[in-house]
Amino acid sequence: MLFQALIELIQEKRWERIRVQDILERTGIGRSTFYAHFDNKYDLLTAAIPALTVPISESDGEPDLLPLFEHIQEMEPVMRPLMSQPLLGEITDTFHRRLADAWDTHLQSLDVPEQRRIVASETLAGSFMAVGKRWLVDGCQSGPVEMCAEFTDYSRAVVAQALTTDPTPTLT
Repeated sequence: MLFQALIELIQEKRWERIRVQDILERTGIGRSTFYAHFDNKYDLLTAAIPALTVPISESDGEPDLLPLFEHIQEMEPVMRPLMSQPLLGEITDTFHRRLADAWDTHLQSLDVPEQRRIVASETLAGSFMAVGKRWLVDGCQSGPVEMCAEFTDYSRAVVAQALTTDPTPTLT
């Protein structure tokens, strides 16, 4: 309920004008209940990010990236108003950090050496963020399944390169 109220408010007014009190009034939830679960409205907005990255960090095979693309498509009505606000930078930095950490955990389970793991996890997180943003700007015209399949092909190449013992990247 809290998250839904925040989403509605984001579509109605700028982030800095939204108060926790506005969220509470929409939901009928008390202030103490809110603060028992969240520190502030930003904490509420980003609370779902760790769950979204679990398919990567806990994967024992190829990670299922479809939930990430589905989330972007689902959040399109919210993300579009935020794109012109400084808050989007904070959200994307948080999401990027969580994605990179999830990829790092996954690559660690594949025994990728630390330096290669750092480069690969940052490459995969940064690439996903850039592709996701472009997809949003283009109005999510292709579906999440298609975007996931396309991105998965590229992520396989990055993971395969990270797993090689030859430090020289190959471009084919």
